[in-house]
Amino acid sequence: MKLSKKLFLILCISLSLGTTSVYAQRYASRNGTVKLSYNAPHGKMETVNRQVNVGLNVETGEFRLTMLMLSFRFQSAYNQEKFNEYFIKNAHFANSTFRGKIVDLHKVNFSKKGEYEVTVTGDLTLRQVTNKVTAKGKFIVGDNTFSGKSVFKVNLMDFNFNIPPTMEKLIEVTFDVDLKKL
Repeated sequence: MKLSKKLFLILCISLSLGTTSVYAQRYASRNGTVKLSYNAPHGKMETVNRQVNVGLNVETGEFRLTMLMLSFRFQSAYNQEKFNEYFIKNAHFANSTFRGKIVDLHKVNFSKKGEYEVTVTGDLTLRQVTNKVTAKGKFIVGDNTFSGKSVFKVNLMDFNFNIPPTMEKLIEVTFDVDLKKL
């Protein structure tokens, strides 16, 4: 009977230590920002989504992002209406996701404050079309916080968007997030 109690105690301690270790290696945010900039026939367009969900596992480098397309906000009411009409009519396109990894995770020291240049690669899904994307970025390590920033281009034609010939095919994506340790 004593042996069973000892085994149970050892198992409980091992599981709690293992859980704490994995738990402490994850960062997340529900307030990430994605800004899109592109040239349209009637001028430069910009829209911002400040409700981007982001998760990062610092042990494996796994990086995930999910955003609701209807959360993008335009300054122009007309542009907002047209954008929303498209995504409301096509509800199956409502979410966009990115699932990837930090390729050069070894460059980042999560226990030391500082800025680290990294490359993230993974699968970006827009309009239910998935393509590989690679982007350079910067991670900033602070006290129990971790910030990520990146600017990269996406070709709308790669995701089967039907856009007018006069509209720019490449859009600039600016990503910014402050993550907190879970």
